[in-house]
Amino acid sequence: MASCNKAFVLFYILLVVLIFDKRVESLGAEEKLLRDLFVHYDATVRPSGPDHTIIVDISFELNHIDFDDSKGLFTASAHFIAEWEDPKLKWKPSEHDNVTLVHLKKSNLWIPDISLYNSVGNKALDIFSDNGVIELEHNGLILWSMNVQMQTLCDLDMFRWPYDTHKCVFKLGSWTYDGLHLNLFHSDKLDTTQSFTQNAEFIITNFTADREIVYYSCCPEPYIVLNYFIEFTRRSSAFVSVFVMPAFCVAIMTLGAFWLPPHSGEKILLNGITLIVITMYQLYFIANHSTFSLRLPLIAIFYSLSFVLVSLSMIISVLVLASSRSLCKGQLPPGLSKILKSRIGLMFGPTNDSKKFDQTELSHHFEGGKSYEKFSLICTNNFYDDWTSLGIILDRVSFVVYSCIFLLIGLIGYL
Repeated sequence: MASCNKAFVLFYILLVVLIFDKRVESLGAEEKLLRDLFVHYDATVRPSGPDHTIIVDISFELNHIDFDDSKGLFTASAHFIAEWEDPKLKWKPSEHDNVTLVHLKKSNLWIPDISLYNSVGNKALDIFSDNGVIELEHNGLILWSMNVQMQTLCDLDMFRWPYDTHKCVFKLGSWTYDGLHLNLFHSDKLDTTQSFTQNAEFIITNFTADREIVYYSCCPEPYIVLNYFIEFTRRSSAFVSVFVMPAFCVAIMTLGAFWLPPHSGEKILLNGITLIVITMYQLYFIANHSTFSLRLPLIAIFYSLSFVLVSLSMIISVLVLASSRSLCKGQLPPGLSKILKSRIGLMFGPTNDSKKFDQTELSHHFEGGKSYEKFSLICTNNFYDDWTSLGIILDRVSFVVYSCIFLLIGLIGYL
């Protein structure tokens, strides 16, 4: 009886072994390979000894950029690739039906904790998400590829807006491993801008990377940081027609008010229209430009300065109108009379012919069916000419001063 029981047990064991072997044979070569590789594999443990350094090569390929200059927020979409060697995941292709490459999930193996140090918002380099592709070669080389979107803050210098150029940096490194356990290098595996989609507002002028070794006061070990510098320039053609050309027109309108006749009330009207235009652009800059900029845009400074200059121009126009429209004011004070005879008065003052014309008034009247012309003096004294001449001198001197100011601002913006 006992012998029968033993024979039955042996038969049962043999049957189980045959079924298991049959099931194993039915599995694909890749399935058997993965089963063998991950039998004793722990994805939470660095797959190397304490004295061995894992080297990770990182490369980027930019796809698109966006820059919010009201907040200084820079966003980049890129194709990210990281490569390293896992000594625990090697096999001989000859022993596994010549399988040399398999695809894995990131949850199945150890991943270096590469992070974006200077990230903002929720656009960090999230290495723990399930997106991306993992390729494992028979020599233990792992290639991790995925699309990422990163955000960081840039130092804003809007002084030459809309001809401004900005330089932003992405800092990549490990949160937990120092350079003795996880060493990072930049790889040229990808062309940094080959697949770049042109931005409607910005042009990339430079994209470089460097490797930085950082030491902290808390720890003697070195930490590796990869810096990716992106330099881009604004496409200024649209902004030139909308902001730069009107600024030129504001300067012309301001200067033109000084060449209107001294008794013309349109001087006040022209200055008033110029002030309205300047106010509209100032409201735009307040609403759309960052308060975090290191320097205000030169064009915004121009509009603010123009507001002050036009206000002063309006005061000058009022003084000129007051002096030219009132008759027989009386004799000029001695100090003002000296201005008319000084070098400035001789250089900017009206000619003698214009004075003589201002003294008389031409009129027409009909008598007996005939037309007669009559010339009469506006003022019996010669004081009117002096006051009007003083106003003309004030207009022309102001024109020269304002022209120098506008020219100086233009040279600063150009250089």
